[in-house]
Amino acid sequence: MTGLRGSVLGGVVVAWMLAAASPARVDPSAERGEASTWLRLDDGTRASVLLITVDTLRADHLGGAAGGESFTPHLDRLASTAVVFDAASTPATATRPAIASLLTGRYPGAHDVVHNQGRLRPDDRLLGEVFADAGYETVMFYGNDLLGRDSGFAQGFETAESFARLLGSADEAVASRAVAFLDDRPDDAPPFFLWLHFMDPHGPYFSAPPEARRRVPVDDGRPNEALAVADGNYPRGAIPKYQALRDRPGTATYRRRYRAEVHHTDAQIGRVLDALHRSGLADDTAILFTADHGESLGEHDLFFQHGWGVYEVSARVPLLVRGPAERTAPRRVPQAVSLVDLAPTLAAALEQVLPPETEGVDLAPLLRGESGAPVPVFTLSACPNQEVAVRAGDLKLIHRPERAPFGGWSFEPPGWWLFDVARDPAELVDLAVERPEDVERLRPLVERWEREHGIDGSRHRSVQEPDAALQRQLEALGYVQ
Repeated sequence: MTGLRGSVLGGVVVAWMLAAASPARVDPSAERGEASTWLRLDDGTRASVLLITVDTLRADHLGGAAGGESFTPHLDRLASTAVVFDAASTPATATRPAIASLLTGRYPGAHDVVHNQGRLRPDDRLLGEVFADAGYETVMFYGNDLLGRDSGFAQGFETAESFARLLGSADEAVASRAVAFLDDRPDDAPPFFLWLHFMDPHGPYFSAPPEARRRVPVDDGRPNEALAVADGNYPRGAIPKYQALRDRPGTATYRRRYRAEVHHTDAQIGRVLDALHRSGLADDTAILFTADHGESLGEHDLFFQHGWGVYEVSARVPLLVRGPAERTAPRRVPQAVSLVDLAPTLAAALEQVLPPETEGVDLAPLLRGESGAPVPVFTLSACPNQEVAVRAGDLKLIHRPERAPFGGWSFEPPGWWLFDVARDPAELVDLAVERPEDVERLRPLVERWEREHGIDGSRHRSVQEPDAALQRQLEALGYVQ
């Protein structure tokens, strides 16, 4: 599998098509013959690595980008010292397939986790194993049990602890455990790979304490609509059943609650970053920050949900990389990248080998301030309708398959939709009829990707029944219709 991604201007598309016909992949850093050394410290040893992932965090809710004052001060400070990827996409708009892709460097279908009940295979090589083989202490603390419950994600981790809650904040517990880990670290300990998965922005929006709601902007400039509560969790133009608040408020209340969840999670991340500095480990630690997917807050008439669509509100994710000891200079990168790129980026820096079918690319050239070789990025809607999007430069092509989705229903009619996400970030103007030549250039990339990854709906028909605990978790998170 090639997993190629990139720009659509002129002959670049022709180059993609030729490359897509070849089984070989070319890593941009390998082309330049430069070693990926951004994890090396001055004494030749390797830095520790802190990976922070946040569930259901929209990229536009960092800093002041959500409108008005910022409610993420700790992440803002981290971003001011990091390489910020402004066009990072998730491989899937649901947790398990997105995180499985982050851990393997492969898209859904290549690793068989195409929905939230999928499981990684024991022979998949994951980031935890990559770091363990490089001599790291590997630790994960997580607030979403979809990352546990026999998902296979803990392969390679010496320590894996769940702090999942069906109600209330998981993030306070995750942060407290991480702070204790950093505060108690002995001087002669090996470098660590610490993965923290924060959960609170995921619905239902009950996790943040009331004071967090008082600290976020009241008005986000959007209308306050009075909507009915649906009978299921994937409605259009209605409040999902699992999100319903007792007093049936308007949509502005839900959006404010979401902002409060993000603010509360930012505060917990701030506790961890403070502990990192207090322990004296900050200069010797690389930090990577991202999310598994975003959230629809009313766009395209989809309220407080994710998974069914591949619009930017769900597909675009924040991505910050701060190298140790000023190994990376703060900058913004407009080039499209994917979460599948994180595993090969880290493996290359550790001089570890990933399987040849790895689809992500090493982002080291972009971390060094070089342009890198643009390649297209793909996103799958991890619910049974299985929409696929390709982001190529500023253009994004969405395919809604003609086959009947598993379950027999979908939000949208089948077809192809084209958007210029730079000029039209809300994806309101379909350019498919106006620019058929661009559709024809990008369509073969999507069709080839779908064939190679088995995106034909069959995997949903063979889903194993979850155990009782996982069933309760899926219901609480709105993943069961």
